[in-house]
Amino acid sequence: MPDHAHYGSTSPVTEAAPLDTDHRTRVVLFTCFLCLVVVAEGYDFGVLNGVIVRMKDDLGISVLEVSMLVTATPLFVMPGSIIGGAAADAWGRRHALMACCSLLILGPVGMALASSVGLLLITRAVVGCGIGMGLVIVSMYIAELAPQDMRGRLTTLEDVFLNLGMLLGYLMNWLLLGIRNDWRWMLGLGSLLPLCVLLVICLPQMPESPRWLVTKGRNEEARQILTTFVGKEEADRDMQAMLAELKTEEEFVTWHQVLCSWHDGKIRRMLLAGVVVGVAQVGCGYLPIAYYSSTVLKSTMSEQAAFMATTVMGIVKLTMALVTLAVLEKVGRRPMLLASASICGLSCVWLAHAFASDVGGFGQALGFAVFMAGFSLGLGPITFVYISEVFATRWRGKAMAFTLFTSRIVGCTSTMLFPLLIVRIGISTCFWLMALANVLLVGLIYTFVFETHGRSLETMQELFASPKADLRCP
Repeated sequence: MPDHAHYGSTSPVTEAAPLDTDHRTRVVLFTCFLCLVVVAEGYDFGVLNGVIVRMKDDLGISVLEVSMLVTATPLFVMPGSIIGGAAADAWGRRHALMACCSLLILGPVGMALASSVGLLLITRAVVGCGIGMGLVIVSMYIAELAPQDMRGRLTTLEDVFLNLGMLLGYLMNWLLLGIRNDWRWMLGLGSLLPLCVLLVICLPQMPESPRWLVTKGRNEEARQILTTFVGKEEADRDMQAMLAELKTEEEFVTWHQVLCSWHDGKIRRMLLAGVVVGVAQVGCGYLPIAYYSSTVLKSTMSEQAAFMATTVMGIVKLTMALVTLAVLEKVGRRPMLLASASICGLSCVWLAHAFASDVGGFGQALGFAVFMAGFSLGLGPITFVYISEVFATRWRGKAMAFTLFTSRIVGCTSTMLFPLLIVRIGISTCFWLMALANVLLVGLIYTFVFETHGRSLETMQELFASPKADLRCP
């Protein structure tokens, strides 16, 4: 069995020189700009929570059609993540992000204008592809530009902005409720931020990822960009490590190499760790709660009260994401992932009891808020951090895409089955199943996930090459 003593260590392997204020300000501002794409993704998650309530009343669609419309997005996140990983390797992170923004503009506009369930499904698929591309590209982009001592917090900003987008979506549900064509306006407004990002990122001054530039032989350009964001000392050290790595591994890996890499112990352990974290993010029950909380709460309270309770849930989620941002570099990745899955499991136990005992709308809303607080403690923000830093540069794009593709299989299954299972077995039993899933996830994280805090991106392979990291069953 593997030795877990070193798994939670947060002592850094290399000490980074302190950055001056200019470098820190520059990298934080650029990260916040990239994360505007994530706000648009979060807005779609949040706004759909109320849209499906209003759309169901307006169009008279069935429970099965609601399941299909909600599932279309996570379903097409899977091919979107594959396309995003491949496009980021082939075109560069910047140009791939342009394509992502284009989809995130077309999708919401198409949804707002759709006149049938069929057209809604098609446009939901477009949004799903855009979200899948964004999840891969933005995480990768940030990780490859960030200074080592800030990488965790900067990548965690992605989840903070995702939560901000979700909260905006919940607020739009509440504020626009009752106006003419309310659900169409709720959806269409989601295209504004991606349009702004696309206009700015088309400017020639926007920097490309230095790690991608090195793989294309544009070393001096990469050095200049890296120096701009991390300072000369760290830039020189990272450039030396990247060039040494490329002497033996010059090309980005192919999909065949990713899919046939299980025999290589080091790569297998990397993929297994990444996939466990990615699956845990959606397997804990997050997507059904994010999409259906208003629908579930509407059974015990008014529509407006359900929307308000969901908005409060979004505020709690955003607040906890900010707390995670503050403590992440002190605690490390693995302990917070374990704590997060444990709290999600306990909140599911409470929700199962709350709906079985009819404790009232307040107790049920409290359960949802605690679940989102636990989720934002680790599984939400740290997933983006972990899967963007655990893979070597030449593996990162396609391995992240593979991880997200795998995790979204679980996500699609949960979003499709949740409303159907509520009808068949009841809300309380559904939450007992979620609680059981979280127990399993705690065990998987404890067994397979290694601490990556304090390591440069170029030293991750050393961690997973260690004999102590051999995770094969005896």
